[in-house]
Amino acid sequence: RAEEALQKSEEKFQKAFESGPDPISISRLADGRIVEVNASFEKVLGYTRQEVIGKTSLELGIFKDPADREVLKNILQKESRVRDIEIEFRRKSGEILTCRVSAELIDLRGETHLLAIPRDITESKRAEEKLKAKEKSLSHAQQIAHMGSWEYSFETRKAKWSDEAYSIFEFNPNEPVLYYETYLESIHPDERAYVDKIYTDSIRDMTSGEIEYRIVMKDGRIKYIRDRWENLNDDNGKPLRSFGTFLDITDRVRHETEMKERKERLKLVKDIAMEITSDMSIEEVVTNALEGIFNMFPDYRVSYGVRIDENLYRFMASVGPSRLKNIKGTNFNITNAPEFVEALAKGYVVTNDILQDEMVMPLRCQLKELQIRAMINTPVVHAAWLVGVLWLDSDVPRTWSDHEITTLEDVSRYLAVAVKNAQLIEERKKASEELKAESAELIEKNIALNQVLEHLEKDKQNYKEQISESIESLLMPIVKKLKKRDGNLSPKDISLLENSLDAIVGKEINVFRKNLVKLSPRELDICELIREGKSSKEISSFLNLSTLTVHKHRESIRSKLQLKNKSTNLSAYLRTREFLTDSTQSLRN
Repeated sequence: RAEEALQKSEEKFQKAFESGPDPISISRLADGRIVEVNASFEKVLGYTRQEVIGKTSLELGIFKDPADREVLKNILQKESRVRDIEIEFRRKSGEILTCRVSAELIDLRGETHLLAIPRDITESKRAEEKLKAKEKSLSHAQQIAHMGSWEYSFETRKAKWSDEAYSIFEFNPNEPVLYYETYLESIHPDERAYVDKIYTDSIRDMTSGEIEYRIVMKDGRIKYIRDRWENLNDDNGKPLRSFGTFLDITDRVRHETEMKERKERLKLVKDIAMEITSDMSIEEVVTNALEGIFNMFPDYRVSYGVRIDENLYRFMASVGPSRLKNIKGTNFNITNAPEFVEALAKGYVVTNDILQDEMVMPLRCQLKELQIRAMINTPVVHAAWLVGVLWLDSDVPRTWSDHEITTLEDVSRYLAVAVKNAQLIEERKKASEELKAESAELIEKNIALNQVLEHLEKDKQNYKEQISESIESLLMPIVKKLKKRDGNLSPKDISLLENSLDAIVGKEINVFRKNLVKLSPRELDICELIREGKSSKEISSFLNLSTLTVHKHRESIRSKLQLKNKSTNLSAYLRTREFLTDSTQSLRN
């Protein structure tokens, strides 16, 4: 019975041996000589049964690397069995085959043999390598495009992500089990609920989806993602899985944002320039610029500090939200903050929190009083000379953006030129007004001079007429007497002649002196000031009199000096007789 059972077992083995789809070989463990092979062995390796029986694999060169047989033999001696070891074999034609070998030690007629089954996996190996190459190429392409792929199973609630998807979200690839909740936690809090709604609605409606949103890295950095997906359902409409892509669009968004912000800054400077006119004062120019900045950043206060001296600034103008006070006219002293002074001289100064920034520690009391917790200070420099500071501040700590800093820099550069132009225009206006005043004064002096000349001409004519009349009435009788008496005159006639000459020559002078004596001491003082060209307002201030009183004195002076012609300029009249008024002090005494 045992022999019959053994015979039946051998028959079954023989049948399985011959009909097996994989190559099978049996060789003695002691010397490695092959004792049997099946038909598949002949077909796969290209050797006939007669060519291999009695020979070793080394003699046939079947192992590409002979050391592999020794490795296989050593393993079998320890464990008696081997499963799926990958070994490369050489066919009779020289072609190399990759096989997955299973082997074990068997007892055959009392002797230990090695039974080996090398399954040819060359094609599948090649397909696997091609697949790996494609996956590597796809991964490389995803890396270049910053695009990662993902797949989500509704049954397991787990996701499978590509390497680039892990890289985009900066997740650890060694922890590949991703849940939907893990993904949601990475989305910006302001957009998390919205993204979840869009995705769940697409599952309910069995539609595809596309959305852009922000994700937050562990260090606080922000990335922008474009997410596209398709949903797959079974025949009953039950969701099976979703698959899609993550595209990192951070660089594109940042570039678009930078371009948008640059256009906004250019427009701001252009609008400020369009609003400024040539008749504006420096303060109006500055206020116009501040209002433009405030319209762009309505949450902050913007001010301009004009430089009073090396370390003292006074806020010329200030514009801000109602919760912050207007600090126009406030002084800001930076004497005790040398680091701040040095930084400002080199460029802009940015402080995110005055309680954390040691550079502004000496200024904290002033800053708190002005409701300032964070600020940007940009110097306004013209021709290498610091003329002022453009100031943007907040009453809460904040991290200032490059856009806010650059905006202040752009406006400060324009403001330096605009303020200088306004200053030059004001100086030209002032010079023009002074020139007009001087011109008006010259015209007035010229009129006065013409009046003096006219008066002198009249006086001259009057003198001629008076002299002519005096000669006619006084001297001619004496001349007639001289003719009658042969040139001899009596003492009485000589005295009469002297009196007549004195009356002719000194008549006007005597009249002026006689009238001058009539003036009071106060009127004499006013005469001296009139002669110096002082106006009634200046005389009233100098003598502490009312303007009305000065006018009354002037009328009295004209009356006492017998100036009946109202067109005669009193100042000019007194100057022509300046040598006579030198003795007014004696008259006053």
